[in-house]
Amino acid sequence: MKIIADVMGSDKGCRELVKGACDALREYENIELVLVGDSDEIEKAIAEFGAAKSKIEIVHTTDVITMCDDPLSVNRAKAGSSMSTGLRMLAEGKGDAF
Repeated sequence: MKIIADVMGSDKGCRELVKGACDALREYENIELVLVGDSDEIEKAIAEFGAAKSKIEIVHTTDVITMCDDPLSVNRAKAGSSMSTGLRMLAEGKGDAF
């Protein structure tokens, strides 16, 4: 199963979400992960938690959706955000879950 995860959607930064992703890889042998967000931050977190990089794909994005963004305009104004990118990938069949 390939799971796409927006790792930029946490109040604590991507580190905690990447930690959870790395824990999931250790727990479940039959999953692959696509982590969507700032690749530099994701790479640092993966190195810290020592996950199997062969089961992780990183998709770099630069836009971030904030709590102040209008929900109806997010897909147009921030189409390059981690959330929009991850959902688009799911719709294109590039993963099994988001």
